[in-house]
Amino acid sequence: MAQSAERGFGGVGWGLRGALVAVAVLSALNAAGTVFALCQWRGLSAALRALEAQRGREQREDSALRAFLAELSHAPRRAPAPPPDPAGAARNKRSHSGETAPHIRGESHDMLMMMTYSMVPVGRARLPVASLPAKVGGE
Repeated sequence: MAQSAERGFGGVGWGLRGALVAVAVLSALNAAGTVFALCQWRGLSAALRALEAQRGREQREDSALRAFLAELSHAPRRAPAPPPDPAGAARNKRSHSGETAPHIRGESHDMLMMMTYSMVPVGRARLPVASLPAKVGGE
């Protein structure tokens, strides 16, 4: 009877041992996860400090730029340049109207000729029956 009682407790002992092993494994995983989270938190907090420092530098640069632009807007402006002589401008335009560089003029002329002759409809050319392609589908 003592042996059967030991066997009964032995069965409970193995179940209890299995439960303890499972709890130990879960505790180890929990500890490893906590250490990992702490390492990530340290890295993220360092990155956040770097970003905040960069943002502070950018804000200082922006404020310096705003101050410079405000100073420019309050500075006296120069008088605008006098308008050019209208008669001279008209004479200048007439003398240069239609003149382009020789190589551009040649390219434009060639392009115009090509476009003109490519747009002219040409009568339908009659092809001999032997030169027509065969129909697809075996007919």
